[in-house]
Amino acid sequence: MAKKKIKKEAAERFIEKYMEKYEGVVTPAMKKMLSNFLMNVIRDGVADLERLNKYMICNDFYATLPKYEYSRTATYIELSINYNYSVSQIKNIVYAWRPKFHAINNIDETV
Repeated sequence: MAKKKIKKEAAERFIEKYMEKYEGVVTPAMKKMLSNFLMNVIRDGVADLERLNKYMICNDFYATLPKYEYSRTATYIELSINYNYSVSQIKNIVYAWRPKFHAINNIDETV
């Protein structure tokens, strides 16, 4: 797949989803500052847009599953329409990238 820009709406949804982790921990002013920081990191190209896009596809996959009574096929079709990828590309992204978005697979906590 060729690298392409992430839609602004997808970047904003990523920031909203990510900020849920800090709900009740930070003040509204700090939340706004962190949101602006994350958007600037995305705009400046520090964050890998391809990885961010795949994160949102995986996130949307799990959010959309209940809508179609846990039918993976219908979920893949909707995501392929939303993200302008083929169904097989969406399926490959979900299977290949799903495990990469868990902390246990990204951080080695051994001393």
